Amino acid sequence: MSSLIIPFPTDLRPRLPTIVGNVDYLTLCQRLQQIESLLQASGLEADFVEKALQDWLKPKPASRPPTARQQQQFQLRSRRALRCTILRTLLQEDYRGFSCALAGSPLYQWFCLVDALDAVRVPSKSELQRFAHWLEAAQMRRMMERLLLAGMDPAGPLDLKEPVDLEEYFVDTTALKANVHFPVDWVLLRDATRTLMKAVTLIRREGLKARMEPPAEFLRRINRLCIEMTHSRRKPESRKERKRVLRGMKSWSRWWGAMPASIGTCWIRSGRKPIGHGARPIRSWGGLTRCWSFCRGRRNRRTSGLSASGRWTMRRRF
Repeated sequence: MSSLIIPFPTDLRPRLPTIVGNVDYLTLCQRLQQIESLLQASGLEADFVEKALQDWLKPKPASRPPTARQQQQFQLRSRRALRCTILRTLLQEDYRGFSCALAGSPLYQWFCLVDALDAVRVPSKSELQRFAHWLEAAQMRRMMERLLLAGMDPAGPLDLKEPVDLEEYFVDTTALKANVHFPVDWVLLRDATRTLMKAVTLIRREGLKARMEPPAEFLRRINRLCIEMTHSRRKPESRKERKRVLRGMKSWSRWWGAMPASIGTCWIRSGRKPIGHGARPIRSWGGLTRCWSFCRGRRNRRTSGLSASGRWTMRRRF
């Protein structure tokens, strides 16, 4: 044990309740007991407390040296900081949710050293956030490296069945959900216009130009209508105003929805082979025009009448 750490006697702690008939609880209990034994056998917990004490015991101007009682409380808070951060990461909970779960579980209280015989003081969400940044990232990285090196040694203090193989890496490649907006009618019309105008821009870049205005002009008009739709909620007759703007979108959509299809038809009839990125919109003309016709044919009301699966299929398409 380090010379900075003072070995204080521990308080009496209540015994964990006996739970029968729940295999998941027993598995979690065994895992937490194993983590606690690894923290003590590897010396990681003592090293964590020592690093925290080194920063805490630094002399500060115009301040008295801490007393033994204050150091005892700080050492206990340091141990709680390490254990609460480990358990919160294991459970994948946020600060507020973990604080609530910690208040209702005697097993979590035992592992985090907050259990008591009289009253249980659970760390708040702000305290848990401070626990997550108890040490600097560089110090934690060095401690984790020493723990991994100790796990590689078969005769080390961890007493593992098999040494840790550092040649294999386990990476979480789970795809995150995109933060998409709710696909109401006017948002779908805007997305469809943007997608079709991008396709027109790619085709015109290849050299085929029909009698139509530049795609940027259509994008400017749909953006202006979207701004009007956004600010229509603040007007007294918001429902009528939204219907008016939506009818304007549908009126303009007849023009900029038909033009890309005619350009694609002219491209195919010309017999020219699209090259580069220009081939991508040509291959998807059928699906785009079908989605466009379906979106434009919806009724003029505030939100879309599509089902949930239909709306998200349209959103993914655009």
